[in-house]
Amino acid sequence: MARLRAAIADGSRHPRAVKDGLAKALVALLHDEASAEAASAEFARVFAQKELPSDIPAVAVPAAETGILSLLVAAGLAHGTSEAKRLVLGGAVKLDDEKIADPKAVVTPKDGAILRAGKRAFAKLAVRG
Repeated sequence: MARLRAAIADGSRHPRAVKDGLAKALVALLHDEASAEAASAEFARVFAQKELPSDIPAVAVPAAETGILSLLVAAGLAHGTSEAKRLVLGGAVKLDDEKIADPKAVVTPKDGAILRAGKRAFAKLAVRG
């Protein structure tokens, strides 16, 4: 650890590269090398290249028009409407890459649409009945 801190301090290693190396070593220790490489590549793809994760959970939602706050709660991306409202007002909510800034917005869910709350919370909408 001291060598890694020194390398970061003198600029010879980027903190992100050190963090990635430590994460890969830990995953390889607990799982295997292939899993470590896959996890590292997925992290880089989602957070560095800002692409969608490969394993977005599907969430069943009603087909009817609904308020964005209710949709966030129904999709499990917010624990309640207060948290959902905070996310919307903070500019953290997107539906199919379209930012939603109005907490009173009403949307009609489309099958396969991607609902995003923040940098790490995603849901693929599966419209039912």
